[in-house]
Amino acid sequence: MTKIMKKTLLLVFTLAFFFACSEENAPAIERNNTPEVKEDPETQEQQPNGVFNDPINDYEDDDMGYGGPYYNPDYDYDGAIESLKVSETVGTINEPYSFAPIIDSDTWLIPNTDTRIAACQVPEDILKNLTTEALVTTCLRFPFGFSYTAYDNLKAGMQRFIDEFNGYQELKKRPDAVYELLKKMRSINPDEIAQEYRENKHHNAIYEADLSVFAPSYIDIVLATNYFPEIFEGKALEVLYELAKWQHHQSEANRDIYGVRTEIVMLGAQIRLHQGDLNEKNTEILQNFLKDGYYHMKENGVYMDFSKKIWQLIRIE
Repeated sequence: MTKIMKKTLLLVFTLAFFFACSEENAPAIERNNTPEVKEDPETQEQQPNGVFNDPINDYEDDDMGYGGPYYNPDYDYDGAIESLKVSETVGTINEPYSFAPIIDSDTWLIPNTDTRIAACQVPEDILKNLTTEALVTTCLRFPFGFSYTAYDNLKAGMQRFIDEFNGYQELKKRPDAVYELLKKMRSINPDEIAQEYRENKHHNAIYEADLSVFAPSYIDIVLATNYFPEIFEGKALEVLYELAKWQHHQSEANRDIYGVRTEIVMLGAQIRLHQGDLNEKNTEILQNFLKDGYYHMKENGVYMDFSKKIWQLIRIE
């Protein structure tokens, strides 16, 4: 079989998988973006799209800490990240594990997701000896990572593939995982990636996902799963928050490339919940958003659009 035929079939199988994986093994949350509700004349007037008016004014915002700009261009990102460096490091292999031989092989053409995921596991003798920096890149290049986009709840979709890849399981054990994850997030500059994309220098997401236009969203949703809880503590949380605001600012400056990214909203929600300065109702809004993956949620049996409220709460603009 020629390489061209292999890559054509690879593309077909990959696209088919994106649409099918939510039905396989771990069903996606049922799509219900425009819920059907009954109008109650004693509550509110129903909007044409079947969702009640945005309840943004129904909540107290006194605890939201407004004041001053969101993005801080004077923040010492690199210095703050370096302050989190730990002396205990692991591994001697500095090159990320390459999935190219698997992707380019006949194994990748087998129409069975479990078989291909099994083929992508990093051999133990290599896994244990990867430096944490190389391991982070390996995890972000896991070929099935982008399949989370087939799920209604992006966080739940990513959690499935984190659970099924031994690279993430090894990374969770590393004492310098938080430091290397934050350093990697800083290296993923949405503005630089967008410029490369416009110049047709973009990278193939299947082989180099961490360098592609999908990279900012990818690392955001990985962190939003809370699989690395230490990143939401102390100084690391401060740095993560500043990085999320910086990244969102860079993405918005290239809106034609990135559009609106739900992944950064989910990360922002996770950050705000861990900052712990929200009242009970606002906390519940963000918790439900992360749990269900929807901006439209029920309150007192009625669906409401919380999108504006969520953006207001996460404070990353």
